[in-house]
This record gives sequence, structure tokens and C-alpha cells, in this order.
Amino acid sequence: MVQQNQPVCHALQGLGGEWRCVVHGARCYRPRIHLARDRTEARQAPGPQAGGGAIACAATGGRTLAAQRERRMGNSPSKHKTGQLPTLEQTMYGYLNFDIKNPLTPWIAHYFALPDVADTLPPKQEGARKIGVEYLVKSNCPELTDANRKLLCDEVYNVIRLLPANMLQISFELYMALAHCRLDAGMRAAREQRIASIMNAYLPEHPIESVRQRVKGLQALAVLVPDAAMNVVLRSRVVLTNRSILTVPYGQAVFKRSIHLFDEICREFGWKDPRFQEALQACHFSRLPSDQAVCLDLIEQARSADLNKLLPLLLDRLAACEQYLFEADLGDAVYGLLQGWMALAQPQRDGSAMEDLVAIEVERFVTQRTTRCSDICSATLDAINRKVPFDPASMAANTAAIVACTVIQAEIDLALSGTRLRKELSQDKPTPTPVQAPEAPKPDTDAMHARSVEWLVDWIEGPAASTQAPVRLNRQAIAKAESEGLRRARTTTKRSAPAEHNDEDMTEKDVGLVLDSGLSTYASYVLGDISSLLSRSRSLKLQPELLAVCEGLIKPLQDLAQRHHTDELQAQGLLHRANAAIAAVEQDIAATTRAEKPERVHQHFERALYEALNREPLVYGKGHGGVIDCAMREADWSWVHQSFHQRWINAQRLEIDGRLTALRADRAVAMYVTGSSHSGYAFDISVHLWCRKSGCTGSPCMEGGGLYPRMNTRTWHDSRITCLVLHVPSKN
Repeated sequence: MVQQNQPVCHALQGLGGEWRCVVHGARCYRPRIHLARDRTEARQAPGPQAGGGAIACAATGGRTLAAQRERRMGNSPSKHKTGQLPTLEQTMYGYLNFDIKNPLTPWIAHYFALPDVADTLPPKQEGARKIGVEYLVKSNCPELTDANRKLLCDEVYNVIRLLPANMLQISFELYMALAHCRLDAGMRAAREQRIASIMNAYLPEHPIESVRQRVKGLQALAVLVPDAAMNVVLRSRVVLTNRSILTVPYGQAVFKRSIHLFDEICREFGWKDPRFQEALQACHFSRLPSDQAVCLDLIEQARSADLNKLLPLLLDRLAACEQYLFEADLGDAVYGLLQGWMALAQPQRDGSAMEDLVAIEVERFVTQRTTRCSDICSATLDAINRKVPFDPASMAANTAAIVACTVIQAEIDLALSGTRLRKELSQDKPTPTPVQAPEAPKPDTDAMHARSVEWLVDWIEGPAASTQAPVRLNRQAIAKAESEGLRRARTTTKRSAPAEHNDEDMTEKDVGLVLDSGLSTYASYVLGDISSLLSRSRSLKLQPELLAVCEGLIKPLQDLAQRHHTDELQAQGLLHRANAAIAAVEQDIAATTRAEKPERVHQHFERALYEALNREPLVYGKGHGGVIDCAMREADWSWVHQSFHQRWINAQRLEIDGRLTALRADRAVAMYVTGSSHSGYAFDISVHLWCRKSGCTGSPCMEGGGLYPRMNTRTWHDSRITCLVLHVPSKN
């Protein structure tokens, strides 16, 4: 028997590097996706060749662990207490690796991605799995009675028995099965119901008995898949299931139109490489049954509208950024590209438009992938905090990853403390303003004053988030808590023994210094935003009373920015009123402005923005940046504001005080569209650091927002700390 999962065993033990996924298909290996610009060296195992079935490791449902590139994740402690139940989006986990020097992403999560299911197991292997389950339950659940232990063993085994027979090392899967079976009954039922609802929607009751049994087994085994990846993994299995029945009479009858259409297209364009047929199948089969006819209509229309150029370009670009793809991801990318292309008028369908649309679709794929994988990282870190048991190899990998990330963050915390804090925050700082011209000398990025704002946001939940009367800070309690954190940082970095008192510790006087600096710096941020909105108001028909409120705030904000204040409560109240005034003006803009958004211009700008964001490093406190290579008319500002203001960016790390670090789990970055620019440009797009509100969980962005989804302002708030400023040229 071929031990096709042997490299995975090595990976679990930390010896074999990182796992990538091979897309399921009739063969184990697809050269079409394997290009040199892979994110990591792919390790793959040979798979069975019989029956056109699925093979070893698959991004669409491959051998046990799909090593996906993950978005930024921090290691800040979860708000959940030990023993507290997770939410549905926080269940099922992976094992993590962390490398801040990785040029693409510091975090990698390895997780179960639903391989094929076992029909039967050899008696010896069946017995071995039963023994493994009994040992697992006995060692991890000693408090159970004999009857309850037997019941739990049966539940875990009913999942584990479905793993393919060629999977010989299944310790990770055993622990994940145990984690699911020990969930609260309501949460467990909700997960299983969700799995069934997805499969039933895409694969209604099937007339072929073998297919029905296969789907039933997949649903039972899918409980090991992290919730964040559930939809894409199950939809990918749907694609593979539909593809597997194309050779039988039933499948040939049901999918007669698509078989005929795809064969014709491939012959017409001379596409002998199976990647083209498979991409079209993925596009078709990953739609709901009710949408599949519309999908075929779209493909038919694109056939005579440069499909022969569109599809090769998309597949090449996807392969250049990701070696192996989930089938559902591939299908979504093809479908999105064809929709965007056919939405353009015929004269607009040129080479430039094609490049723009393909670039946007690739970046959308990257965003969706890293978002869901970030959620898996977050769920895993939360599970570790709640003391969910992991197999020893996975726990060792997770612990090493957390330590690596924690050390970097501890070094930054220590650098921005003590003598340096007292020296830099006691000095007056020029009013920061994100208007530096790109050709001007690069200003110093001010990490210390930015940190004072971040402290302020943490301590008082941010002026933007405050809806109640300001509360005077308990400086003694804050100083004690911050000093304890610094002592832990010294222990983490092994800089010195965690002495009870140290010059780096925060004193009550330091808290006052941070408070003064934070209020002043925040006031200067808000002042710049109000000034730019007022300048933009001249071309917009906004309510005069709202503008009058903003104008009345300028003088007191200038005083606060220059530290001409005596009471912290009055200062907090002023900042709250200023944020409320800005929010009111932005709501008025959204309500009264009818933005004309030319589709072709929007696509070109979106691509130029994406390229500018990728060129420029995000630096904590950075108030400068480059130019977005797409000039805008005065009238374009409204739709740019509507499309990109307060929109989440798929950022994975941030440079703080010269050190590269992963963004913490409770931090995110999002765009802020200014009303004007003082450096001769039409306006600016800044990147702000956002903070999650204390006690809240969940993603920083709303679902279904495309490439740049809207920020979740209910549980997250804008710190107004700039990390980058991009300039938009004027077409005038």
C-alpha cells in the first residue's frame, strides 16, 4: 500500500516543512497550477489513479491538512475565559507556523480540508482506529462515567472511520473529532445542520445510491473542517462529485448542455490542456442548481467575446500567486471575471480592461482566502486559550508560532516605554497631517505619539466609540496593568529577570503624559479630517447646520492639538463631538450624493489602488506615501468615497518602530478617503489602524463586500492612526 500521507506525518512532527494542496481531479498532479512562483515549496504525495477519483492532498478537499496562506493574525489573548463556549464561527482548528521574514505572510494555518471518504476499512485498520479512539477519550476525558465514555467513543469513531484507508497517521484528525463531539449539543447540532444545508442546496437528493452514500459520508466527515473554510471546502466537493458522474449515463443526461458546450469551446480554441475544461466545470458546478443555466448562458456569451484570451490569462495569473486552488475558488474567479467582462460595453473590452479585471479577480481571490484562513488562526488561538486539547505535534507547532510572534510584540512594547516615552511625549509635536508630497523629503514616522493614541483608544475605548459621558481614568490601575505587561515582555524576550520595579515600567505620571499626548495627537488627526471635509463641502450640497457644527469645532480642536487644555473629561467630550460631527457629515454625503460610477473607470482605479497599496509598506504613524496611478475628475470623488471609505484592507503585517510584526487579532487597517489634499492632488486615501472594542469578537469587516469589504463599525472603531497616505492626482 502506498503511504501517500507520509509527508503529512513529517509535517505534523515539524520535520517536513509546509503542506500545500493539490486540486482534486483524475490525476494526482496538475502541472497547470504548479509554477515557479509558489508561496512555499509544495510537498505532495502520490495518490490513487483508479476510477477518475480524488487524490491525495487537495486544496478542494485534499489529504488531511490544507496549508493555506493566511492573513495577518496576532497572538493577543482571547476575551473568552477558559471553559467558555466558542461561537459557531470559532470552532474547529488547525496548527500554525509563524515566520515574520516570510515575504508573503507571517502566519500559515494547516487544517483539515475533507479528503475522500472510506467505503470500508481493512479489519486490522478498523480495530486500530477503535483502539486509538478509546485511548484518546480515556486520556482526555477521565471524568466521564463508563457509559458516557462509551457513548463519546462511538461518536468520535463514527467520524474517524470515514477517513480514507491510506491515511495512516491521523492523530490531528482524532483530536479534531473529539473537539467537535465535545461541543455543546446546540452548537454541535448547528454545525451539522449548516453542513447539511450547504450540501443539500448544491446536491439535492441524488438518484444514484453510491453518490447518496458518498455525500452522506462527506457530510459526516466535514465536521473536522474549520467553520471559516466550510463553505468553500463543501462547494469544492460538490464540484468534484458532479465531475465524477460525467462518465455515467445519468451525469451525461443531466449535464448534457455543459458537456457539449465545454467540449465545443475547447475544440474551437484548441485547448488541449485539461485545465481549461476543469475551470469551466468549476465555474458551472460551484453555482447553485437554480443558477447553473444562467452560468452556462454567461459562458456562451463570453465565448464570442474573447473567452479564448480571458480564461488563459486568469489561470496563469492565479497560478502565479497560488500553486493549488480550491475548486470553488477557481469557479468563483472565472464566474466573476466573465460577469465583469460582459458588463462592459463592446468598445470598452480592450486589453487594458482585460488586465484590470483579471488583476481585480485575482486580488479578490487572495482576499477571500486570507480572510477565511485568518479566522482559522483566530479560532485556533482562541481554542488554545480555552485549553482545548490538541495532539502533541500540533500543540508544539502552535506554541512555537505563538512564542515567535509574542517575542516580536514584546520587543516593540519595551522599545516604546520607559525613558523614551518620557522624553518624546514630553516634547511638543508638530501637528501631524497626511499631506506630505511624494517628492518631499520623507518625514520621520512617529511611532511614539501614535502609540499614545493607541493607548488612549484602549484605555477609554476611543473617543470615536464613546457614546456615554466621559469617565476620568484610574491612573493607578492603568499604571499597574501596563507595568505588569512590560514585566511579562521582559520575561518573554529574556532581557532581564521580571523585577517588581523597573525603569521601563509605567508610572501614574507616565499615564498622564500619555493621556495628554494621546488627546493632543488625536485632536490633530480629527482636525485634519474636518478641514478636508469642509473644503469638499463647497462642491457638495450638504446641510448647512452640519457644516456649522464642524466649523465651530475647529478652534477648540486647535487648542487641544497644541495641548492648551486643563481637563481630560472636557477634552474627551470635545473629541466625541468632533467624531460625531464627522460621522453626521459622512452620512449626509451618503444620503444626498448620487455618485455616477463609470464601470470602466472604477475598474481601472481599483486596480491602480491595489497596486499602490501593494507597493507601499504600512508603517505605524506614517503620514506620507506614493501616488495612485489613475487621475480623477472632481465629480469622481463621491463614488470613490462611497466605494473605498472605511473599507477593510487585506493587510497581514505592520512595521512598528523599525520592526516588522504581524497585526494583532484585535487590530485591522482600513482606508479613509479624505475630502482634499494639501499637496496639490485631488484628494488622498489614507490607511488607518482600527481597534476592536473590548469584549467583542469577530471579523473587522462585513461579509459580501467584494475586494474591499465595509468595516464593521459596530464592534470596531477607527483609531485615526495613519499607516500610509496615498495621493490621487487630479484630471483637471
